[in-house]
Amino acid sequence: MNKIILLLVITLLQSQNINYKSGITSKVNNDISKIIEVIIFHENLNILTNKLETTKFCSELKKIEIEVPVGYNEGLISAPAPGNRYITTILYDNISDEVFFSSKDSSFILSQNSNPKRIKIDKKITNKLNTTTFQNELKKIKNGEDYDFYEMSIPIFSYDKRTAYVELDHRCGHLCGNGRAFYLRKINGKWKIIEKFRTWIS
Repeated sequence: MNKIILLLVITLLQSQNINYKSGITSKVNNDISKIIEVIIFHENLNILTNKLETTKFCSELKKIEIEVPVGYNEGLISAPAPGNRYITTILYDNISDEVFFSSKDSSFILSQNSNPKRIKIDKKITNKLNTTTFQNELKKIKNGEDYDFYEMSIPIFSYDKRTAYVELDHRCGHLCGNGRAFYLRKINGKWKIIEKFRTWIS
């Protein structure tokens, strides 16, 4: 484990010398839209405006901050900050025999910490959905009102933009909700969910 951490620290230092293009390009934005549509369809989310009773979907995607784990005494590693993920989790999740990201992707994954905190979903998608904003739902939560909404993360891409990691949270009350993570791959020009797993449940 210490070797992995050392390798990641070296990679992080090396990434300072690599000039990645920051921001969300129109091509990446198109990939993000396609990924959102694939997950909504695959999970059969009840969020379309043409249905009578629907759950709300946040019109902005949230950023997942990627952290590098730091070892402490006796080899213990503290948990990442709430909502953040360790890069080792994304690179080395033991959820299948397939390798989704390689160590070559580590610098590029870390560079995505420069993404904005939130990005708006394309109107071509949100026009079809019963949308809300996280700020609106946060007000309800603070005021003790009922709430029921989905929130998705900005996809984390591999260097070749052919693999992505996305999280989807469903919050429906103090003791109601769950989170899921998805690994997707672009195959023959189309995004497909290769693996998914639960990240939390309340």
